[in-house]
Amino acid sequence: MPSSKNSLKHLFWIIPLLLLLSAAAFVYYKYKTFQKPVILNVQTDAIAPGKSKIVQLNSTTFIFNPNNMEIHADSLRFVIYIDGKKYSDGIQKKGFTIKGNDTSKIQIPFTFDIGKFAKEFEKTQKDSGLHRIEGEMYVDVWKFNSVRIPFSFEKNMPVFKAPKPEILKVHLVKFGLKESIIETTVKLHNPNDMAIATENIYYNFKIGDEKIAEGSIPKDKFLPKEGSTTLTIPITFSLKEAVDEIGIFRKKYEGKNYSMRMYTEIKTESKDVPNIDFNIYKTGTMDELMAQIKEMKAQKKEEKKAMTPEERKEKRKEKRKKLKGILK
Repeated sequence: MPSSKNSLKHLFWIIPLLLLLSAAAFVYYKYKTFQKPVILNVQTDAIAPGKSKIVQLNSTTFIFNPNNMEIHADSLRFVIYIDGKKYSDGIQKKGFTIKGNDTSKIQIPFTFDIGKFAKEFEKTQKDSGLHRIEGEMYVDVWKFNSVRIPFSFEKNMPVFKAPKPEILKVHLVKFGLKESIIETTVKLHNPNDMAIATENIYYNFKIGDEKIAEGSIPKDKFLPKEGSTTLTIPITFSLKEAVDEIGIFRKKYEGKNYSMRMYTEIKTESKDVPNIDFNIYKTGTMDELMAQIKEMKAQKKEEKKAMTPEERKEKRKEKRKKLKGILK
């Protein structure tokens, strides 16, 4: 009959072995019942042809974990194809965790060859492209197992085409030391197969390298798909800081060039295209604006000549009232 001492000795080895087998069975069960994460959606920054250079974009991948436990991914690699041609690849080196039965949003920066894409786009003039993302990630299954998970995702995504601006008119509406107003009339054509809208318009106005004015105008405009709209953008500025007298204005700026930059943010009706910055540039010579000043002066003289004595008297009264209001 075995002694109680030998029984305890056998028990000492059996218990750890049972624990080890239980742990192994648990890991095996977890491994066998493990379900691969699912790519639900991929959102990529808008690709706008026309810039012949490499740009930095972002891709946001939505990954669903169908397991009852959280999983940790060490890295994620991917390759981007559009209409079957490779354009970029990227890697997310920073590890991330996805909770059980939950979705995580992973943002991955990547470089994109806009020039190469623009050449292909010009051939086809397509409004969309089939984005295919292929990749792999390594996830830890209950700490002991690292599993390679290949994935792919396809989605037809719109190709955004920048609106085409046409400067119709640059008109000097008012000219004076205290306040001058230049109105720029712009026709915008939307070449996209989706509606777009502009938000507030910001502007700056320079003569040579000297900034004369900057500001913003609440100018929301809706452009239907493949439609057009006309914007009139008033640029208001004061010359008091630049010159003391109107006569000096001509001497200081004669022969120089002016430049206007008007910029806004464009929204689209597509969730796959984020808001896009849009710029309109206009340059010209100050001689063109000064010719308009001459016309305005000549017109005022003609109006003054045509006035009756009573009208002139009334005009002088109005001027005196304005002057009193300023002096008060």
